[in-house]
Amino acid sequence: MSKKYYRVEEQWYGGSTFDSILTSTNGRLKLVMREYPVKRETPCGVWIDLKYGDEKFILNEARKKWACPTQEDALESFKARKYRQIKILAKQLSRAKQAYAQSLSEEPVEVEKEFYVLG
Repeated sequence: MSKKYYRVEEQWYGGSTFDSILTSTNGRLKLVMREYPVKRETPCGVWIDLKYGDEKFILNEARKKWACPTQEDALESFKARKYRQIKILAKQLSRAKQAYAQSLSEEPVEVEKEFYVLG
């Protein structure tokens, strides 16, 4: 039996068009545990086989691994990724609400006289 690494990902079915973002039809969510066979091992990590001949290196000592050696670790990794995503998106939503609220206020919008394009 060959060694495998695992990664949990979310899979959405239906409701993926732009119009569905603006309505209440979100589609259906399914969590999927994906298996990746280990192609070769090194002292520092493993190379896993992705689809179509692509490979990905997983460092043994990495704090955040793209794929994990056990299904339990893969689920914990997914939870950590989604928790971090929620924190980032909540901050972005808060800033967007604040900017929108300010745009509705009677305060004048400051005009910038100088605008520099970098590059």
